[in-house]
Amino acid sequence: MNPKRILPVLLLTLSLSSFVFAAEKEKLTRYELTEQDIENAMADDWYGMYLAGSKIGYMHHTCMRKDGNIFTSMSGRMQLTRMGKVIEVNILESKTFSGTAPYPLLAVELIQSDGVQSKKVNVSKKDKGFVTTIKEGENEREMVTKECEVFLSDEISNEVWIRKYKPGQGDRINVRDFDLEMFGPAVNTAEISSVSDTLVKGVSIKLYKIALSNDLRGSVGSVTVDDDANLVTATFGGLFEMRLEDEKSAKEIGHGADIFDLGNVKIQAPLGGPKQITSLVLEASGDAAGRLRSSPWQKVEKGEDGKVILSIGEKFGVAEPVSEKDIEENLSESATYPIKEKVVLDLAREAVGDAATPEEKVKRLVSFVDKYVEDSYNANPLSVIDLIRDKAGDCSEHALLFATLARASGIPCREASGLVYMGDAMMGFGWHAWCEVALDGKWYPVDPTWGEYKISAGHIRTGAGRKMGSTTMETIGRLKLKALSVNGKPVQELKPTTQEVVVEEEEEF
Repeated sequence: MNPKRILPVLLLTLSLSSFVFAAEKEKLTRYELTEQDIENAMADDWYGMYLAGSKIGYMHHTCMRKDGNIFTSMSGRMQLTRMGKVIEVNILESKTFSGTAPYPLLAVELIQSDGVQSKKVNVSKKDKGFVTTIKEGENEREMVTKECEVFLSDEISNEVWIRKYKPGQGDRINVRDFDLEMFGPAVNTAEISSVSDTLVKGVSIKLYKIALSNDLRGSVGSVTVDDDANLVTATFGGLFEMRLEDEKSAKEIGHGADIFDLGNVKIQAPLGGPKQITSLVLEASGDAAGRLRSSPWQKVEKGEDGKVILSIGEKFGVAEPVSEKDIEENLSESATYPIKEKVVLDLAREAVGDAATPEEKVKRLVSFVDKYVEDSYNANPLSVIDLIRDKAGDCSEHALLFATLARASGIPCREASGLVYMGDAMMGFGWHAWCEVALDGKWYPVDPTWGEYKISAGHIRTGAGRKMGSTTMETIGRLKLKALSVNGKPVQELKPTTQEVVVEEEEEF
């Protein structure tokens, strides 16, 4: 996994405004704000960021009046460790609302930097919509959103909800937001999971645990707030946690757990060469086993004692039809997939050449990306534009480039993530990324990192598409696997092979 691709996913969920998972038909909540509501929302709070209990960074949340407007921001610094290397990323997201009722959103700014590379997104109000400018290195592009109205009440509705209306378990609200990935409106939902009473320094207070989800990305985590809407803790994907701290404590960053180690799942027997696995049957257990789903290359069935039987390979796969919505969504341009940029279109034409059919285009793209991107753990480009220039990365970058070029070539494509068998020397599965393409009305998996038009059966899918990041994070450290058979033979009949360990495809969010 590229740690820099994890952080934007986290940022989408760090602010209290990111409350999600509503169908479009559900009514949006938009309170008429009073001056007291706005005054109550003013904030200057610091949070420590933790991964699997270890400190990895901090976030700073502010809400203030500035130059006649109302300004909110979430900024911070994080250090993630992968295979012993520390990768640091600084990030800022700010929003400017008019200081005059009904307090419309005027501008959004997102800055992400590692000290060498930087990505800047600026959004400005234009009529009933917005103009978004994205600058990645020397490349700059612009997107126009014709209609999307967001107001301060959308940003602080959750706080007003808790302070004034004291919701009960099962209550929920849906609020509008501007999505920086899709350049348009999104619906965020908060649902009360539980309400409990506790004592803090002898004073009785209520704590509200709130489930967060998003109509584009699904479940993103949960937060716990007090009855005055102050954030106490927040968790994302089961591993990432945000805790309220003073500024000095928040900025004391240690060395967190290694993401590579956290993502590994050991197996009790050797399975042979990863690319030679054509069928695989596993028994999955742990909290995340129930989150596994059947997909084009795997079948999930309930076993005994809450365990799951996972059968992987072309003969086991469950066909997944491609809908019209799927086609539109996975051919669209976004911040991640700048498919209309000249450098992307030129490379896509070079990759597919004179291929006449969608199948032939996909085969050529798989081969092209496999050769174009040099395997590297140290290359962590912030964008696909940087990747095209640098030509280096891990499985995350192979999948990113393939999905971008496929969409630019008219092939609906989405990234997928999960686990892959890393070889008998490692005796386990590690995080990996690949892609799925729409052909003949169905989704088919391909692995551009391994040059596989048909993926080997050592791939376990945990998620795909826009919701891939949240579903994958929810399985980290929560899954146990036991091999039952491989290539039709019980695992006890097999002997370890001497192939090299496959580690370049370990993970992805």
